[in-house]
Amino acid sequence: MLNGDKGWSFNSAQNQTVELDKDMMAEAREELYAGGVETLAPLTGKEFTFSPLGEARVGDRTTIGVRVSQKGHRDISLYFDKENHHLLKVERTVKDYMAGGQEVKQETTYSDYKDVEGMATAHKFDIKRDGKDYVDGEMTEIKLHEKLDDSLFAKP
Repeated sequence: MLNGDKGWSFNSAQNQTVELDKDMMAEAREELYAGGVETLAPLTGKEFTFSPLGEARVGDRTTIGVRVSQKGHRDISLYFDKENHHLLKVERTVKDYMAGGQEVKQETTYSDYKDVEGMATAHKFDIKRDGKDYVDGEMTEIKLHEKLDDSLFAKP
């Protein structure tokens, strides 16, 4: 969790809140940036540059890839379904703190798109790091909120 210039995470194994150091704060901000890019909303800004990656297969689908770059951030590769334009795959470099903070290639694939308040939204995802299974998940319910209470961002 980030709140201004402070950040923390919850270590469930030790059941405690841990302060983020400077490097972990930078990585958390990079995660927030990448999450924003994946929404596609900020990509109209002049600070972004785009490079074509051509066609690629994601599962049984043909995709068109685009590399997104912005000064001060790592590049992110987005792969869109050639037919329905859904975002099917994201490739980027992340620091894996469970592996000593080394940089690894992360691939996230999205599937099972359903309508949520007029917007096609992926309900399943699969994350691999350096080709190995890392996390997979499924959304059973998605609710959109216009505003979140500030107390949600307070340190526990």
